[in-house]
Amino acid sequence: MNRNERRRLAKQNKKSKGTAAVGGAAQLSGHLIALLEQAVQFQTEGRLGEAEALYGQILLQDPANAFANHLLGVIMQQRGDPLAAIDLVGKALAQDPGNPEMLNSLGNAQMLAGQFTDAEQTLLQILQSRPDHAGALAGLGDIRFVGGHYDEAEQIYRKALLANPGNSGALNNRGIALHALERIEEAKDCYRQALKLNPNDLGALKNLANALMSEGALAEAAEIYDRAIAVQPDDTGLRVNRAMMLPVVPSSVAEIADYREALVGNMDALIAAGGRLREPAREAGVTGFYLAYHASNDVPVVKKITEMYRALCPSLEWVADHCRTTLESVKGRKYRIGMLSHHFHNHTIGKLNRGFVEHLDRDRFEVTLLRTGTISDAVSNAMERAADRTIHLPEVLDAAQQMVADEKLDVLFYPDIGMDAFTYYLAYARLAPVQATSWGHPVSTGIPNMDYFISSDDLETGEEDHHYSETLVRLKTPPTCYGRPKKPEKTMTRTDFGLSETANFYLCPQTLFKFHPDYDAVLGRILEADPNGHLVIISGRYPNKQRLLFERLAKAFPDHIDRLQFVPRMAQETFMQLILNADVVLDPMFFGGGNSSAEAIALGAPIVTVAGAYLRDRVTYSFYKAMGFEDLIARDAEDYVNIAVRLATDDAYRGEMVARLNRHSDRFFENMETVRELEQFFIAAIEARRKNEPAIRWGGQGEHRDGQ
Repeated sequence: MNRNERRRLAKQNKKSKGTAAVGGAAQLSGHLIALLEQAVQFQTEGRLGEAEALYGQILLQDPANAFANHLLGVIMQQRGDPLAAIDLVGKALAQDPGNPEMLNSLGNAQMLAGQFTDAEQTLLQILQSRPDHAGALAGLGDIRFVGGHYDEAEQIYRKALLANPGNSGALNNRGIALHALERIEEAKDCYRQALKLNPNDLGALKNLANALMSEGALAEAAEIYDRAIAVQPDDTGLRVNRAMMLPVVPSSVAEIADYREALVGNMDALIAAGGRLREPAREAGVTGFYLAYHASNDVPVVKKITEMYRALCPSLEWVADHCRTTLESVKGRKYRIGMLSHHFHNHTIGKLNRGFVEHLDRDRFEVTLLRTGTISDAVSNAMERAADRTIHLPEVLDAAQQMVADEKLDVLFYPDIGMDAFTYYLAYARLAPVQATSWGHPVSTGIPNMDYFISSDDLETGEEDHHYSETLVRLKTPPTCYGRPKKPEKTMTRTDFGLSETANFYLCPQTLFKFHPDYDAVLGRILEADPNGHLVIISGRYPNKQRLLFERLAKAFPDHIDRLQFVPRMAQETFMQLILNADVVLDPMFFGGGNSSAEAIALGAPIVTVAGAYLRDRVTYSFYKAMGFEDLIARDAEDYVNIAVRLATDDAYRGEMVARLNRHSDRFFENMETVRELEQFFIAAIEARRKNEPAIRWGGQGEHRDGQ
């Protein structure tokens, strides 16, 4: 409960004495009025259990009491039970229609329940009579934020702050919107302003620590987390965030090893200490995302993380009723396939999986799209039109679990697990008899209820089952039916990007955390071999990430660092123009491109790559193999350097490679063979589960290739 809520409660408490403003309080006995005052005091102090018990006693004797119904509803919302909150606040409003504070609580509960249209109407009702109502403005900003309209959200939060400059909640929310807009310094300033108002503001402390963590300022982030934990030692989510800190742009392989070792120990300590999480996405929200970029087998670590979360939040492993019994026969109906992600829009996940939604055989399959978030764009609209039905899930764990369970799916397919916090936690439950994930976040989940990891023959080395806690599925080709992007005409030149027209242009168009420390020397060798070569990298979202990478690269090749150039992040159309201007596209070793590689292939841009030991550094390799084009696949780091330099310095060779690439690329795009094989796998997995057989083996040695 923030300071403004405490002021409001204290003010309402004062008004309640001997008046009808509390919804019948004037007719209450002195004993019940005293109970109200005590309950408000407990709630103000954060003693929610005691406050809840007292409100319950009051409502037994006066069920229509607006004040008790309202504030018990606030507690239910804080407990993560928005439907109960909606019911209670509705009862309060029946006694006091139009009360702006009650309407504001109702709007907040509706948002938490995922009822965004109703919430918007509720908040607009307040703003019609109170256009400067800070709480309603903040709530409307929240609705715009979850819809992905970060600019509009930030502007509404500013209006809320004009109405109430001391509203630390609005400062926090504006900071979150600025963070999403990648205006990290302004975001941190908002959090620090909130902390000036209240040095013990847990929200501001946590948000500031998260912002520092996201930009790689680990030491400062740790200090802020420790401050927050000192304020609220019983906050399990804070302790989880502190325990799971990982370097964003690591300084060395040794630093990676130290943090990974510490993380495992921290998980054991959290399990031993106990504690509880009710809504882990809201209270913790950290998945171990950066582990994937460490070029290590992540199974032992991710299994330890899931052990920790399962101990702290047992409700994560909820089981749907239809998964407790023998799977019914599908005779007479279609197979029910659910596809669940936060990223079914103009995002890598949307692009990789749109073809599956569009092309799965509707004579045999019914496809349900399950979405969190409310981002709407051309890709999301196309996917929703293609699906048989679309369900928008509230980001409330038990409500979302039940909504998915109600679909009685045969297969629940998560294209990515680990990129979004809420869907990561949702994946812990048993919501369908067969559950599978894939390469959207290309590492094992460690989740016991995740049955299969869908990969392909060329994405794996053939000896990597120990890289997965799931049963590995090896399709013949990469698990995507990727629509070919339209190739634009080249309308921009290198000068438009501030690049030299005469230098050889090596472009590595990946996010900065994909640059593993062991890759630095390879980049230095390319620049050493080509004195006219310039390495171009796209700037990170946050200046500190770029600074960390630049300092590391300057140590790796100090004599050539002057030929490294960062270009600003850019819109998709401009990004494609940048690729068209490159002599060579470099696929990073240890964690390569995915969507960006597909786009470069569509543009006829030559990518040099080398296959590594893990799926995440074999993606471009697998694309080339699917095309039957292997000329630009290096044998090792030395060959990688030689191919890259030859592409940049030998025009005839580069022209030949571009021509061959263009001739072969159609074999990769819109690959219906992958759709058909995925259908066969789904059917085989469902039938095995129906017969209570073990998880099937698919691929590798050719098992179940015919789906039988």
